[in-house]
Amino acid sequence: MKFAISRYGIQVPTSTDGNVTPSIVVDQIVPYAAVSSAFEKSTGVDFGFAVDAWRPNPFFSGTDVHGQNVGNVFTGIDVDVAIRNSNAIMHRVSYQITIIGKIAFFVTR
Repeated sequence: MKFAISRYGIQVPTSTDGNVTPSIVVDQIVPYAAVSSAFEKSTGVDFGFAVDAWRPNPFFSGTDVHGQNVGNVFTGIDVDVAIRNSNAIMHRVSYQITIIGKIAFFVTR
């Protein structure tokens, strides 16, 4: 967010009520997640990993710094993973989130 605000010269409003925080208001979203790194401790190969599902977290709604009601505010993604046995370790989950939307500013206290 800081990069986009700086790159495109977006003016950040100020507030005496607290810190102004930018957020993304979602028009379209495409999240994706996958297993990136795994390790098997034992000598056998009886292990497995899966990303069972991925989806956006519930969206946030609130009032922005201009007093307008704003919905569909991005709050992250939720990823369900599965591991087959207790000797295996999943180290990383890769993700990519493509969003088309706009920036809204909220006051955080």
